[in-house]
Amino acid sequence: MSARFSLLLNAALFQAGWWACVVSAAQQRAVQAALALAGVVAIQILLHAAPLRALWLALACLALGAVIETLLVALHVTAYPHAELVLGLAPAWMAGLWALLSTTLDASLRWLQGRRVLGIALGAGAGALSYAAGARLGALVLPGAHALWVIAAVWGLALPLLFELARWLERARWPR
Repeated sequence: MSARFSLLLNAALFQAGWWACVVSAAQQRAVQAALALAGVVAIQILLHAAPLRALWLALACLALGAVIETLLVALHVTAYPHAELVLGLAPAWMAGLWALLSTTLDASLRWLQGRRVLGIALGAGAGALSYAAGARLGALVLPGAHALWVIAAVWGLALPLLFELARWLERARWPR
């Protein structure tokens, strides 16, 4: 498969996974949202040149996403009206979106690696827009006027951090 087709497929699968997840969550189908994500992430990992490394990156992003999303819930930045929060944890599908994003770091978003200022700007802008779109679709609620500002700050920091994690795994050639 050509490099250009591979990048387009990666971006298209990311978008399809995001929409399937968020629309399912908005329709109170959290299990379907999580399954949609798992399927798309699995396909992306299998298509990756280093599938084991892609799996570890996805798992690391999933764990980081679970922590950050749970903090956003605890700080009343986000709320999930259709989800029953277990022990105050953010819904699995929300953390799963972080794993989905991980599949783009070595592919369709690779051009951002090493461009920290642009990564901060894109993370802040796209992050806030993504949450705003999810809220408009009904998958989550942004309870305060400050919510999008906090989310923009979080994603402005998170996206460059995720690129550093991806680069570290690539440089270390780990796992083999």
